Amino acid sequence: MFDQRKMKDNIYFKGSVEEKEAVSLLRDLVAINSVNPLEDRLARGEKEIASYVRDYLKDIGIRSMVQPVLDDRPNVIGILEGKGKGRNFVLEAHMDTVKVDNMSIDPFLPKMEEGKMFGRGACDDKGSLASMLLAMKLLRERSIPLKGDVYIAAVMDEEHRYRGVSHLLDQGFKFDAGIVGEPTDLDVLIAHRGCLRWRITTKGISAHSSEPDKGKNAIYLMSEVVDALKKKLVPVCRKKSHPLVGSPSLSVNVIRGGTQVNTVPDRCFIEVDRRMVPGENDRDVLEEVDQFLDKLRKENPLLEVEREDPFLTSPAMQIDEDEEVVQALFQCAKDRGASESKIRGGRFDSDAGKFVARGIPTPVFGPGNIAQAHSEEEWIQIKEVVQAAEIIAQSIVTYQSMGESRDDIGGSIYK
Repeated sequence: MFDQRKMKDNIYFKGSVEEKEAVSLLRDLVAINSVNPLEDRLARGEKEIASYVRDYLKDIGIRSMVQPVLDDRPNVIGILEGKGKGRNFVLEAHMDTVKVDNMSIDPFLPKMEEGKMFGRGACDDKGSLASMLLAMKLLRERSIPLKGDVYIAAVMDEEHRYRGVSHLLDQGFKFDAGIVGEPTDLDVLIAHRGCLRWRITTKGISAHSSEPDKGKNAIYLMSEVVDALKKKLVPVCRKKSHPLVGSPSLSVNVIRGGTQVNTVPDRCFIEVDRRMVPGENDRDVLEEVDQFLDKLRKENPLLEVEREDPFLTSPAMQIDEDEEVVQALFQCAKDRGASESKIRGGRFDSDAGKFVARGIPTPVFGPGNIAQAHSEEEWIQIKEVVQAAEIIAQSIVTYQSMGESRDDIGGSIYK
């Protein structure tokens, strides 16, 4: 159990970050187009913002490394080295954003209005990235005597296939705990849903549209599949429930079929999004889907339908409320101005699931409200960016003071 007597108040960060500094940093980040290119190799991606993060870390005296993941799409890792006898901590936030097609404001012309910063990524996830960079600056400027190493990882591709965090975790770093930055209203999230995505394809027979009966319309066949998914598998999800994150969900969010209007389509596919709750896994979910498709085939012998292997698998996450990193973060949030902060679960997915799957306790925490993520007028309260930076810095010091020193941590990768 957490012992509040172990909290260290001799290092105090409240009031250490000036709002104008947070505005300047976040404005720079938002102004950089870092829309996830998905599979478009000609799109910008994270290259430019990665260079900015690297230069920022250099300017504040923190060593960093740029890790190529895909062509011109790297992760950036910064490190503050500790004494080598304590526990290592990682701050992680993603650099990419979703597309800007739906926005009603200029996505890359950040503006301040009534204490809010507007622009694509302001809330998801550049507000969290700014808070973490400012937290690292606080630790550096104060020359905090760290027991273990403190890392910051600005990663790519969170908005598509999570290849940034997967690459990070494959590099052999020793992380004892961490924080993943996402908009949580300064609440501490100890659980969230996971995500499984795959494609289903129906096969038909092409024919001229003047004689459609000579063909087999793959779109019509797919309509049967979609209708059955909605009527049979969606209700199954709604019957399940988790106390922190609610029910799992299933939705069909992409459909494509046909080549031109005068040809009966011989192919149609959908992409399915299945949100998993803690306790569910991809194997069981896919087995349920396969049984569902087998039943459809028996009901309609003309139905040719296949499920492809998932193109994204992201595990659900849950950690114990009594984890020291959770209690340190929660207490610091309460003590440093976020009096309404609470420990809870979330319905979205994040990189934290990948850390937790590898045994690294990693709550989700950050400024902003998830309702603003991906929105047409995305914004974040600058006050929360400042608060988050100070809370994060305090939490790192508190967490490291709570643990016993370790002799098996190993040296920094820079030594």
